[in-house]
Amino acid sequence: MITGRLTAMYGVMNGSEKFAIVDVDTSDFDLAKEATKSTYIFLTNYAPFIKDAHILFTGKNSFHIICELKKKMNVNTSRMLLKKLLDKSTLANRYTIKPKRTGTIPNL
Repeated sequence: MITGRLTAMYGVMNGSEKFAIVDVDTSDFDLAKEATKSTYIFLTNYAPFIKDAHILFTGKNSFHIICELKKKMNVNTSRMLLKKLLDKSTLANRYTIKPKRTGTIPNL
């Protein structure tokens, strides 16, 4: 349950999962919406290992793209595949793809 008093939310993943999550991180709501939409469209059209995806708004400026994988995969493998795919995409020209956000540019 997410309430107005929630200050942090943590999730735990097993070593292998049938889903992966792309976090869209920025302090600007409009940029977050734009980055989420373009990333969702890209992933659903060009990620061969993704079966389906949906967008989750988690409050303030936070969006997550929950990707249903075609098969259960090691979480480090799915992270590497997503990073490699995003790094080579045109999205890398507009957004950063790093473990942590720097500046105001949306980070995936």
